[in-house]
Parts: sequence; C-alpha cells; structure tokens
Amino acid sequence: MRIFFPVILLFPFFLCAQEPIVVWAKQNKMEAVRDVLRKDPNLVRQLNADGENILNAPAKLGHEEMVSFLIARGADPELPLRYFETRPLHGAAEVGDLKMAALLIDRYKANVNVENRNGETPLMLAALKGNVQMMDLLVLRRAKVNVKDRDGRTALLKCVVEEPEEEAVAVRLIRYGSAMNILDHKGYAAIHYAVEQGQIKVLEALFREKDDPNRLSEDGKSPLWIAVKKKEKESVACLLKHGAVVTEVEMELAGKGRRGEILELLTASVEPGGN
Repeated sequence: MRIFFPVILLFPFFLCAQEPIVVWAKQNKMEAVRDVLRKDPNLVRQLNADGENILNAPAKLGHEEMVSFLIARGADPELPLRYFETRPLHGAAEVGDLKMAALLIDRYKANVNVENRNGETPLMLAALKGNVQMMDLLVLRRAKVNVKDRDGRTALLKCVVEEPEEEAVAVRLIRYGSAMNILDHKGYAAIHYAVEQGQIKVLEALFREKDDPNRLSEDGKSPLWIAVKKKEKESVACLLKHGAVVTEVEMELAGKGRRGEILELLTASVEPGGN
C-alpha cells in the first residue's frame, strides 16, 4: 500500500499541471480564460503539455469569439501543434467551417498554404473531406493546387488515390489548374490511378484539359496497360476514344485471364475503320 500512496497523492497535482486554459478555451469558457490571462498573459502563447496550441481546438470547433479574443491577446495562429504541426486553419478546413477559415485568413493573415507534418495543406484536407465550398474559399484566397505532400502527391493525386468515390472533387481540382504530369512516390500520375479505379468522370476531365492518354508511369506502364491489367473495361473504352495507342503488350495481356470483352475492344480499335 505504501508503494501506491505517493502516486495517488500526486495524481491530482499531475492533473493540475496540465494547462487548464487550453481546456477552457476548447470548452468556450470565456470568463475562465479571461481570468487566467489576467494573472499570466504569457500563457496565451504557450503550448500545453500535449504540445497543443491554445487556438487549435476552438478554431476546429468554430468558437469564433474565443479565437478572436485569444489572437487579440497574442495567440499565434501559425504556432503548430507540436507533433503533427497542424495549425488552426487545418482544423477549420478539415471540418468545413467556412466562417472560421475566412476569419483566420482574412483578418488574422493565416498562411493559406501552411503544411502539417505530412506536408498536407488546408486545401488537401478539404478535398479529402469532399468539401467543395471550402476548396473554393481557399483557392479564391490563393491556395496553391500543386503543392506536394511527403508522398509527392498534390491535392488531386491525394483525392484520386485516397477518396476514389469523390470524383466530383477531383474534377473540380482539375478545373482549378492541377498539374496532370506530376508523379507521386510510386511514379504514377493522376491518369494512372483514375484508370486503375474506373474513374471515368476524372478521365474525361483530364482529357478535356488535354492530358496525354499514353502518359507513361515512371516504370514504363501506359494507362491502357493498367486498365487492361485491372480489367477496367470502361477505362479501356475511354482511353481508346481519346487516342490511346494499342500495342502488342496490351493485346497479349488482354488475351489472358477472362478479358474477352476488353480484347474485343482492343481488336476493334486496331482494325481498319476502328478508333
């Protein structure tokens, strides 16, 4: 019993050691925060024991008055969360709080292209959440669409790879001017992932912007070869319609493993009068 007694005795002290001002800011308890800052104004610029900026939680939760109050007293909207290096704008973009994002950028000059530890920008997080209104807001405020994360992926590449069902978001990113020739750490561009997953709307958007249907991956794979390999019949048809070149490699691959309908498409495209 003696062994555990000091631990039990010190446990309340340990809890008190965690900065209560961060908790109260998160809970939007204005009077409690005011009282603490009257006693020690410097707490507004410090990270708590968990490495958290006092602004992170209230910004993500939409506490506009609290955020404005804290910044007016010296809180830094660019001070990152210690481990993940997220800023308040990341949180606002991720949850889709348009008013908070506009407040941070327009009034408090938050960096619209700020990156977290993974190299992700607010635009990337908004795209992954499928929030086109937030994307529009950020792009209108000069968010860069071709910033790369740690895996060499732009917002477009991240969306196509990580959220394949969000085709409308990817199409919007293409309209914003996303570069189509960027290869990620696997050596693939957006077109390679799009054909692999049968994202026809994305493919059509890429071709409207004059993407190359024969663009090779870093290891020499064509979009058509990938589509045949993955048995993506619609992707094959789309590629052929937009000028993909059929070689013996794709024909040989299509002749294997129950790809009869795809082989017919390829054969028809190379015959006289075909696509």
